Amino acid sequence: MQGRSKHRCVCLFLWQSAGRVGTNECSIRCQKTESASGWQNQKNHVCSGCHADRRTVMKIVFVNGSPKGDAGVSRKIIDRLIPFCKGQQYGILHISEQMDRNMALQIMNMADGIVIVSPVYAGVIPSVLLGFLSDLEMHMIERRARVSVIVHGDLFDSDDCLNALGVMESWASHTGLMFCNGLGIGGSDQFYVSVMPDFENRHLKEGMRNVMTSLIQGSIFPSLCVSMGNRMLYRRNMENMHHAKMEENGVEPDTWNARIARLFRSSNAQKQKTDENISESKIEKEENVSE
Repeated sequence: MQGRSKHRCVCLFLWQSAGRVGTNECSIRCQKTESASGWQNQKNHVCSGCHADRRTVMKIVFVNGSPKGDAGVSRKIIDRLIPFCKGQQYGILHISEQMDRNMALQIMNMADGIVIVSPVYAGVIPSVLLGFLSDLEMHMIERRARVSVIVHGDLFDSDDCLNALGVMESWASHTGLMFCNGLGIGGSDQFYVSVMPDFENRHLKEGMRNVMTSLIQGSIFPSLCVSMGNRMLYRRNMENMHHAKMEENGVEPDTWNARIARLFRSSNAQKQKTDENISESKIEKEENVSE
């Protein structure tokens, strides 16, 4: 969310309660727009939405390290993790160059648990997230918060994710945080596919559940790297997706897979158009009958 001034930041960071009605609880506001308020000023404050104080409710911050923000895979993964926060409070912090770093550090200082979700580019996490982690290292040197990490890459093999998890675990140990669990996801581009029944697998679901369970319970689980689906289906699906993008830009790849994909897309488009015509005709008939 943008403020009215020229700077960009999360002007209102809301702690939300998963699985409860009424999510407008404690918040802290950008120092450039309003004075800070919330848990840091009211130690025993009770939230109006969940009626639970800080001693019984864990506050979890999801750190979105993707430069794409809400449009990236990291946000899609966070949305899948939120249901596992039932009974706890959570908030989402988007990392960017334009954010208010003082406010972001203040939010992290309030957290009991931290879940960092970030893409991996050639084995390296984004530079903007690295800079924020460097600031966080000095800011949370005396904290004993829990942290779990999820990194994801576009390549089917998750070797780059494994290396990035090792770096994040070393950072958590150096900072004095409790590293609970890590999850690496290969072939994460498939999260962009709206329907992907062939790519849902038990290991991915269990890995996401372990990330949240270890964080909430304070247990240490071994890190895990998984790939979405199998290699052949991943290749075919990614080919179809990228061929469709090429055709949108006026380039038609001349391969058998591209031809087959075009045939299926054209038949699906024709079927969708036929269904729309049928629904329109039904609406017209109903209108004529009513008249």
